[in-house]
Amino acid sequence: MPYFVDIEHDRKRVTIVGRDPVGLSDVIALLDGQVRDGAWSYGSLHDARLVTWIPSPDDVVAIVVHIAAIVAAHGPRGPVGFVAASQTRVGIARMYAAIAEGSRYKASVFRNREDAERWLEAASAQQV
Repeated sequence: MPYFVDIEHDRKRVTIVGRDPVGLSDVIALLDGQVRDGAWSYGSLHDARLVTWIPSPDDVVAIVVHIAAIVAAHGPRGPVGFVAASQTRVGIARMYAAIAEGSRYKASVFRNREDAERWLEAASAQQV
């Protein structure tokens, strides 16, 4: 899998660092792994700065639909802070965050990890 995943159960935090090659099936497997590992409701920091894949709008919809199915089965997802490098990936991540907003969980996009960490700490504290 093109993802490094660190789950801190005591902190209720998932840190994900992606590296190429990444595709839709990898994202679906990543989400399913978060459920399998009991970390679905945890806050997630998703660092995608090393990923060059740009999901199509259909890919983004497929991801959101998959998340909706998981939410129906396992409850709300924890907040997700995305870190993206290129303007295009920031735009795609913002589209995802906007779609996510309608599904009652929080997602936001950042250019650096420090800002994402601060936002995630605050969003996770509000969740408790």
